[in-house]
Amino acid sequence: MPSMAHQVHRCLFALKLSKEEIDQLKIELDVNSLKRALRPNGDPTKPLPYILGDRTYVTYFRECRQFFQLAKEMTGEHLIQDLLTYEVIMQTFEAHYLGQAYGSNAKLQAGIKKVYQGASTLGWVHGPCPIENEINDTNPNHVRTHRDGYLPSDARMIVEYLNQHSEAFAIPAEIAYQCGLREDEIAGLKKSCLDPVNQVLNIRGKGGKRRTVPIPPVLMEQLMSLHPVNYYFTPSESWRANFRATVQKACLAQGIDGTGIHRLRSTYAQLQYTRFRSEGMTDEAARLTVSHLLGHERIGVTSIYVPVGFLWEEYLPHLSAYLNETWK
Repeated sequence: MPSMAHQVHRCLFALKLSKEEIDQLKIELDVNSLKRALRPNGDPTKPLPYILGDRTYVTYFRECRQFFQLAKEMTGEHLIQDLLTYEVIMQTFEAHYLGQAYGSNAKLQAGIKKVYQGASTLGWVHGPCPIENEINDTNPNHVRTHRDGYLPSDARMIVEYLNQHSEAFAIPAEIAYQCGLREDEIAGLKKSCLDPVNQVLNIRGKGGKRRTVPIPPVLMEQLMSLHPVNYYFTPSESWRANFRATVQKACLAQGIDGTGIHRLRSTYAQLQYTRFRSEGMTDEAARLTVSHLLGHERIGVTSIYVPVGFLWEEYLPHLSAYLNETWK
């Protein structure tokens, strides 16, 4: 009986294009951007029919391996085609994933759809995917609150808890809160990313895009005092899983609603937006600047982090404390 990890891999790998296949398809379609060409009407919000990037494959595999292993344990079914039903998917989600952030649920749903698409390509399942938007629509108020980020005071409590109880994850949490880096960007941080002269981090983020992110002097000094062999942390699934679990534990221990490393990134985005608006920027200019700091290709994505109508004036007391604390 094949393992669940092997079955998930088979489904996803059926959709994965190699570099050679990508280059050949670009020639056939006579395009420079394959993503734009493959999406319906070039709409960036529409899903791709293939998996083009290694990191995208790894993300889907990581999320779906865990999801379908939980589904297997819950139902007793061993074949993934027997787990790819509406009832099993929703039961597993409701049993294990209701408290997740909006972005995590969206990523999970995208992965499940790709697993179903791959299983269909292999002839293991037939018909349309059994889910469409159900996961994101389940309990939307709870999900929306999580995506909006922690209160800055709660973010600081999380970092302080980690300093006292799980010191190895305190600096990674600080980086998410004070620099807005993604989980994968934190895990893959190297000493070569640090520019102490200009007080910035040089990040190669999602899709290989490069950006510079300001870093508070105290945090720069902390990182410079460390002497990593290669990475400051560990770009492995086990390290990331432990990081997520430790942040979750810190939230539960202090009665903070919702958990997630990405919420620290959302808090960073809201504080930076408040800072730029307080300095006289227009809404559009502030959002564009935050978008660049977060490494977003489209400014519209930033609205997930800083909702339209965000009351930045109410965040001014938080901003003052944040700047005194991190940039003094």
